[in-house]
Amino acid sequence: MNGQAVPAWEGLLGENGLLGMEGNALSAPLLVLLEVTRACNLRCRHCAALGGEALANELDALEIVRLIDECGSLGVLFIFWSGGEPLLRPDLFDLMEHATSLGIASCLITSGTLVSRVVAHQLKSAGVVKVEVNLDSHRPEVFDYFRGSPGALEATIRGTRVLMEEGIPVRANACITSLNAHEVPALARFAMNLGLKELALIPFHPSGRGRQNATELELASHLLEGYRATWMELKRELMGALYLLFEGGGTHMPEELVQISHVLPSCGAGRLHCSITPVGDVKICPYFPDDPAFVAGSIREGSLRRIWTESDLLALLRRRRFEGCEECDVTHCAGGCRLRAFRDTGTLTGGPDPACPYLRGSG
Repeated sequence: MNGQAVPAWEGLLGENGLLGMEGNALSAPLLVLLEVTRACNLRCRHCAALGGEALANELDALEIVRLIDECGSLGVLFIFWSGGEPLLRPDLFDLMEHATSLGIASCLITSGTLVSRVVAHQLKSAGVVKVEVNLDSHRPEVFDYFRGSPGALEATIRGTRVLMEEGIPVRANACITSLNAHEVPALARFAMNLGLKELALIPFHPSGRGRQNATELELASHLLEGYRATWMELKRELMGALYLLFEGGGTHMPEELVQISHVLPSCGAGRLHCSITPVGDVKICPYFPDDPAFVAGSIREGSLRRIWTESDLLALLRRRRFEGCEECDVTHCAGGCRLRAFRDTGTLTGGPDPACPYLRGSG
């Protein structure tokens, strides 16, 4: 490849255009993250969803089937089934199978602790294309503490192995906090030894239960940036054996093939994808609080299409410039994480994102 794909992409989207943003808004989300229940067998210290007991008014099967049907008609590519712990929902496999029948790819986000051989067979039969499990530490004393349940690491490893033995692709996610940021190299090698091919380092957001534990868990931005430099070296070292994914770490694809950062905003929340709560509220992303200020609408009151295309809240997120970013010549940033910016400025349109690498001159 000679790099000619890059200007071709940019030409399709217009000058400084980004997919999903103002001028190139999508008619439907590419991906819907659907929280099917708040019920959970763990009590994770960072949990944005406050997983524990199921809510009294969660979407029933018929409501979810109607949503799946609409996603199919809109051309939604993926449904990420989440929770709580989605495997605690008895009709999950039937719902996944319905999505598969409409050509929608199902991905499961689970702790992995409830995966048995029977569950893995059911997931495979339902057409699941990928499972994401938690792997925050290779040390039981850290992992079990963080996940709020003795024996959680052992159960997660057991479930992960079963999934891989059944031929289901598995990605491990590690929520990065002050408890584990220093041990990422050891964690990555542990993941490789398990047979995993992908490890994603997910930034900690102090939402839900995480807000209650923020003092203990949150890393200062300058410390995170220092770790990120180490992870970049690790990413290069492990390339081909383990894909290490993290914010600011680039993609799997060679830059000469397509510079994906030139066509996609740095955060796709409300632009490329959305989150739906167990009671049907359409949110910017799952890390935002269950507050009307961050809800674009309810699928119990209107269609997903109408919410996606007509919501003033989502339109606000798709603007090309945010306060504090007007003079910046980096067009593909698109304001960074709006949740971090909101926490820092008090408004969704405030900025810049306090963790912006370009702000610190390291981008």
